[in-house]
Amino acid sequence: MPFGTKDTSRRFLLSISGRAVRHNDAADGAHYNFSIFIILKDSRGKVISSLGDKVDKTFSLEQAAKIERTGFSYPAQLNAPGGETSFARIIVRR
Repeated sequence: MPFGTKDTSRRFLLSISGRAVRHNDAADGAHYNFSIFIILKDSRGKVISSLGDKVDKTFSLEQAAKIERTGFSYPAQLNAPGGETSFARIIVRR
């Protein structure tokens, strides 16, 4: 990293529509199974950082109803060099 630049860390809350994530009914609630990928690239297309996570969990009926109404919230963070142009791609895969 060039002298005088610093890493900047950006935290954000990714909101995924309740319709975008499907679930299967389970005896004790609703089972969700999907993956989230966040890829940060510089202006030349080189990957700067990446993050991946899998949600494989059974939520109670009350929690599932809330997800259906308000969506699924996922706290995320991007780490990018300061002073440079970068862009992110966010993928949610069922």
